[in-house]
Amino acid sequence: PRVINSIDEPDELLTAVSELPEDHVAKVYCRSRLIPDSKLSDLFYTENYANWIEYNIGPSEKKYPKDRRLVMLMKDESGNIFGAQGRALDKSDIRYSTVKFDEERQKIYGIDKLNKELPIFVFEGIIDSLFFPNSIAICGGDIGTSLNQLNVSIDKFIAVLDNECRSKD
Repeated sequence: PRVINSIDEPDELLTAVSELPEDHVAKVYCRSRLIPDSKLSDLFYTENYANWIEYNIGPSEKKYPKDRRLVMLMKDESGNIFGAQGRALDKSDIRYSTVKFDEERQKIYGIDKLNKELPIFVFEGIIDSLFFPNSIAICGGDIGTSLNQLNVSIDKFIAVLDNECRSKD
């Protein structure tokens, strides 16, 4: 398997949304969600999510969707990729699919752009986090376990949870 260590290393199965034509399904989706243009270079498109995962980590026992997806990469402080989340662009039973390339890490998006000296907004979903400065997304993970990994004083965090009536949080 190919070792993922930086998005600066070309990956022929991913294309930055910023590089796609205006009428491309991924860019149309991002525009419909009002995602700022400044964030489109951090979001990617793949024609086949399962193939992209296999290309990067080899065959997996877990079955990933084989559809076209918006791909959001989880990176550490140095920009090394340790996971990703794919958002279906077509009707799918699995709207979001998350993969970790490093099982020791919690599923947190936005670490690579975090300023630990400032207040940190904590969202559940990646797309929500794109609208606020100095924010992260816990990607459905346990908020306490996820935040402990960052080694930041708890008083720096501002939790912004989804407004879902079924959620106990």
